[in-house]
Amino acid sequence: MSTLDIPVYPGIDLDDSFGPALNSVGVAFICCSFVTIAVRLVSLKVTKIDFGHDEHFIVIAAVLSWIYTAIVVNQVLHNFFGQRVGKSDLVHLEARLKEAFAMAILYPMALTASKLSLLALYYRTQQAHSKDSSMDTLCTQRSVDYYGDKLWA
Repeated sequence: MSTLDIPVYPGIDLDDSFGPALNSVGVAFICCSFVTIAVRLVSLKVTKIDFGHDEHFIVIAAVLSWIYTAIVVNQVLHNFFGQRVGKSDLVHLEARLKEAFAMAILYPMALTASKLSLLALYYRTQQAHSKDSSMDTLCTQRSVDYYGDKLWA
């Protein structure tokens, strides 16, 4: 099955696979994030708070992380992800590298959207409790408005 010449060392189980564990953890995180966002959106509706930039950013971050997890699940199912590299062949390794490239692009985008969500939430909280126009408030407002306008304006 393998076209790669991989040395075998004593004590290494070549049939060992972490794929099912990766899938279980990935699906669990998707479920947790979906429930968390659903509760957050329902609480906004119940409390009659407007849907702000922070919610936009967190939804974008969640969707990107769900796509990231879907890529991992696809790799486990089709490209021997989570198993020893000796089980793979060059075709599957090439497909894994292409998906790893996509994951390398998605992860920083999801992380950035998550951090911008927190920044927007801080700005919204500070704006609600203070009408101060200090430099910190102006910088935060400009950052949130800039990225918010770039994403959905």
